[in-house]
Amino acid sequence: MKRFLVSLLLCLTLVFSTTVGFAASNSNQDLSADNNKFLTQDEVLKLAEYDLATYVIPELNNNIKLQVDRSLIELKDVNENKYVYLLSIQDEGRNIGYMIIDARKNGYGVIERSLNNNEFSLIRMNFSELKSGDSMLYMFPSLFIVKEKIGDNINYKQIKENGEKKDITNFINARKNDIKESINELYKNRSNIRIPTSLNATSQNESVSVLDEPNFVPVYGYDENVGYVHQMYGGNQIWFSEKLGQDEGCGTVAAANIAYYLAKYRYGYENLYKYSDITKDNFIKHMEEVYKYVTPSTSVLPGIPSKSDLVIKFESFAKSRGVNLKADLSDIPHSIEPVSTYIKAGLSKNSPVAFLMNYNSKYPEFNFHWMTITKYFRNVTTDERDIAVSSWATRYSLNLKYILDYDQYLSVAFVYFE
Repeated sequence: MKRFLVSLLLCLTLVFSTTVGFAASNSNQDLSADNNKFLTQDEVLKLAEYDLATYVIPELNNNIKLQVDRSLIELKDVNENKYVYLLSIQDEGRNIGYMIIDARKNGYGVIERSLNNNEFSLIRMNFSELKSGDSMLYMFPSLFIVKEKIGDNINYKQIKENGEKKDITNFINARKNDIKESINELYKNRSNIRIPTSLNATSQNESVSVLDEPNFVPVYGYDENVGYVHQMYGGNQIWFSEKLGQDEGCGTVAAANIAYYLAKYRYGYENLYKYSDITKDNFIKHMEEVYKYVTPSTSVLPGIPSKSDLVIKFESFAKSRGVNLKADLSDIPHSIEPVSTYIKAGLSKNSPVAFLMNYNSKYPEFNFHWMTITKYFRNVTTDERDIAVSSWATRYSLNLKYILDYDQYLSVAFVYFE
């Protein structure tokens, strides 16, 4: 799906920046006038540093000493409520990514992380170019939009991966009231994140992943997201030759990712990927072959709009390659424990989990998005649950509780194959 529609669906969390730049803050300064509701700056930094120590650095599997910039960017929602903080992740003073933390004491802690340096650089560049009256919007996950004031008019522009800005003013204006209403409901959720007292990682943390998670579908080639040749993390729907695939092909990409991974790591599934390497050119050919079977719909519900649709089409592709692929269609209640159990079951069998964040009945015009889950993580100190996903050829870490608690606005689906 198009990135804007995806993010608008996922949370309907429209937030505005109250600053016009990256300004450093005093370490003892409270960022909230009401400390009973919101985290102080010190608490935000403790959460960020703890997250680096227990999640980000162990994931990188080396001894680098990452840190977060103490300069925080405060972002607000469309109702002018304080909502989240954006922080820069740094390696020896060099920005390498970002994390986003819920500003509320009864919030969800870290809700998103990315080590995509290009993405953060684009955010910072656009902040530096904001004029008086301008601001930036954030939508969960990983979407930033510039709000521009031109005379009496307000324009909204999506920041795309290549740095271009796409005008989405009409789309935003048509849905402002619904978004405001949704945000008011979202604030009713309570998580009560625990502030860690120690930065020491605990051996009790739970982690389950596919066998070679850091190198999941390591497509090598020129990456439009960063502007140079390197190893990516799965496929990207913008690589399809047809516009339908570029706009609606996220489910096809998830199937192509899973087909490659199973072909590489599961005996008897080798025919699911027929190329000897995984250059970008060859993986695009593979995506186009999967596309012939896992073809996005052009009906009222475009793309691959349901779990059953993906299962039928992907199993048909596998059958064409002589592989008897079957989905685990277990019924999963949409609450944290059964969803966690299902995800862990798939990953423990070395099977990536296809994950759909779908439209909801209240907002049928909103689109949906498929991603591929490669890792599950639970921090036993904070009980934070995270999933690593492949989306747009990039690895993101998303807060699973945050997603599931907003299930009243969107339906989610999970499926893995054996």
